[in-house]
Amino acid sequence: MRAVAAAIDAMAGVATAILLSSSLGVFFARRAVVMLRIGDPETLWKGPVPLMLGVVGEVVYLLPFALFLAWILDPLTGATIGKRVMGMRVCDPDGRPSSRQARWRRSAIQTAGLWGMAVALVAGRWEMAVLATFVGVVMVAGSLLALGPASLALHDRLSSTGVHMTRTGH
Repeated sequence: MRAVAAAIDAMAGVATAILLSSSLGVFFARRAVVMLRIGDPETLWKGPVPLMLGVVGEVVYLLPFALFLAWILDPLTGATIGKRVMGMRVCDPDGRPSSRQARWRRSAIQTAGLWGMAVALVAGRWEMAVLATFVGVVMVAGSLLALGPASLALHDRLSSTGVHMTRTGH
């Protein structure tokens, strides 16, 4: 259920990136050129890879920010689009709706790689992008913990939250 909710949230993020690609996406793509030094003779970004990314760069480089926007609904409203569709909500360890503070802490941890990448692009710092990518990989891998008996992902464990069904029959 959580995987389906996350997939719905990811689709919402991709749709947002596509919709904003001609405006905000251009900004992020231009920042990627600065950060990755695309076109600089001494960069690693030579050959067909930058060319291929350039074709879809307005969407690719906007995607971390767009996914962050999709997941920011969690602390703002208590559930993302995917969680609402699947009848889920973020709760405290006792199963009661979590506090706004706990939801913000959970969201900051869960989306650290996404907002870190967006900040790295704006700042034009590849070092920050590498760190954000590492954090993102750790968080994605930590999400696999939700498949275990405790059903708690890393961001839930670190923020003392969990995800529970809001309706029966699912």
